[in-house]
Amino acid sequence: MDDNFMTVFFNDDLECTEYVLRVILEIPDLKVTESKSQYTIANLKGKLPLYHIDRTIRELNSPFDDKSHIIYVNGEYRGDNPIGNLLHDFSCRNADDMKSAVLANKTRLLKENEQGVKRMCRAVEELIEEDRIETALKMLVQKRIKEEELSVFFAFSQKQVEQVLSLYHDRTPANA
Repeated sequence: MDDNFMTVFFNDDLECTEYVLRVILEIPDLKVTESKSQYTIANLKGKLPLYHIDRTIRELNSPFDDKSHIIYVNGEYRGDNPIGNLLHDFSCRNADDMKSAVLANKTRLLKENEQGVKRMCRAVEELIEEDRIETALKMLVQKRIKEEELSVFFAFSQKQVEQVLSLYHDRTPANA
């Protein structure tokens, strides 16, 4: 499963998110009350399936008790255990190859059901649009493009140009 698929897969899906977190955290009765899409970072290099990150205040050598719990999951890990099975399923392109019925059913919904496919297409289109706007904004900030060139270079509508310019003016000092 690629990042775009996973983003749609887990967004607002309590059952799938709950299943995955129960496996990773080893808490069989964990309840999820809200689910938002993933945040991706560069791959960790190593053999372990999970990396638990504890935040500390260096100067005091004491925990930073903000109640956050960060666990990085090594997507390359394959083991004969619940984490290995979960990561196996994440690498499957076909729902029939998955071990978890919860994940297989959701995969079938998004890949084989007409409404699910439409949902995936809309989500990918939105991600592309967000990326285009962010790229235009970066180019403006770096002075690689002029405001009046946005509509031509990016084929933006007037509304999109106004959105980019609003973000640009919010992020840059008045004298810049």
